[in-house]
Amino acid sequence: MIASFNPEGPGPINWFHFGDPHQPPYVAMAINFVILLAIYYRFGKKPVADALVARRDEIAKEIEDAHRMRAEAEARAIHYQGKLASLEKELADARHALVDAGEGERARAVSEAEERAARMKRDTETLIEQELHQLRADIHRETVNLAIQQAEAIVKNSITSADQARLIDDVIATLPMKHKRLQGDAQ
Repeated sequence: MIASFNPEGPGPINWFHFGDPHQPPYVAMAINFVILLAIYYRFGKKPVADALVARRDEIAKEIEDAHRMRAEAEARAIHYQGKLASLEKELADARHALVDAGEGERARAVSEAEERAARMKRDTETLIEQELHQLRADIHRETVNLAIQQAEAIVKNSITSADQARLIDDVIATLPMKHKRLQGDAQ
C-alpha cells in the first residue's frame, strides 16, 4: 500500500483502531512481533545456540591456529635472523676456503712445473751427454780412419819391392805355426 502525501504533516498514531485502511494499529504490529519472537525462540533456540557454540569453537580453533602459526613464524624468524647473522661468517669462511684452495692449487701447479722442469733438465743433460759421447766416438773413429789412411799412404810410399818380398816371406813362414795353434785351440 502506498502512503499518500499529507501536506499537513503526519497524522496521529493509531494504537488500537483496526478499521483505518491507511494506517494499521501499532498494537497489532507489536503482537505480530512478539509472536514472531516466540516462534524464533521456540524453534530456533537450539539450532541458533548450536550454531553459536560451533562458531565459538571454530573461532577458538582459528585463534589457536593463529597463535601456533605466529609462534612458528616467530621461531622461523629467529632461526633466519640467526642464519643472517652467521651468514657473514659463513661467507668469510667460504672465501677463506676458496683462497686456501686456490693457493694450494697454485702451489701444486708450481711444484709440478718445477718437477717437470727438473725432469726436462735431466733429460736434456742426458741427451747432451749421449750426443757428446757419440760425437767423441765419431771423432775417434774418424781420427783412427784418417790415421790408418795416412799410415797406409806412408807405407805405400816408403815400401820398396825388396821390403814387399821380405814381408811376404815372413807371412808365409808364420802360416804353419798359426795353423798348428788354430788346430790346438779347436781341440
